[in-house]
Amino acid sequence: MKQNNSTPFFSKDLIKELIRPANVLSLLRIPLGILIIIFFDNKPLFLTLFVLGAITDLLDGYVARKTGLSSYGGVIDGFCDKVFFTSILIACLAASLLNVWQLLLLLPRDITVIMLGIFVMTLKGKKNILSKIKSSGPSKATTLGQFIVVIWLLSGIGQFTFILYIVSAVSFIAAMDYVLFVKKNL
Repeated sequence: MKQNNSTPFFSKDLIKELIRPANVLSLLRIPLGILIIIFFDNKPLFLTLFVLGAITDLLDGYVARKTGLSSYGGVIDGFCDKVFFTSILIACLAASLLNVWQLLLLLPRDITVIMLGIFVMTLKGKKNILSKIKSSGPSKATTLGQFIVVIWLLSGIGQFTFILYIVSAVSFIAAMDYVLFVKKNL
C-alpha cells in the first residue's frame, strides 16, 4: 500500500494553533463580521458587534504575548481582521453607503493577502512563509485609512472621494509589499 506523504490542509498542528486562546479571540471576528452584515440596520446591535470585534482585536495580541506566541497567530489575526473589516464594508455596500467601485478601491491589500495565503497554502514545504509575514507600515496605514472611511461613512458626513483615493493608493502599495515578500521567500 502506497503511503501518502502529503500534509493535510487541516493537520493536528494547525488545529492546535487554532484553539490557542489568542487565536480563538481572533477567530471570533469572523462570526462577528457575519452578524454585522445581518444586523447593520440595528445601530445599537451593530455598534455592540463592532466594539466586540475591536476588543477581540486589541486583546488577541495581549493574550498571545502573555500565553505564548503561536506560529500562525499573526496570519490568523490578519486574516480575521480582513474578514471583519470586509464584512463592515459589505454592510455599507448593502446599505447604499458605498458603491461597488468604491468597495473594490478599498480592498486591494485584503484581496491580495487572501489570494496569496491560499496560493502559499497549496505549496508543499512553503507554508512556513505565512508565519514569517509581518504587518508592514503601508499595511497598518491601510487599516487605519479603512477605519477612517468606515467612520466617515457611518457618521454621514458626506463625500469622501479624496480619502478613498488615498486609502486605495496606500492599500495598493501594501498589496505589492506582500506580493514582493512572498516572491522573495519562495
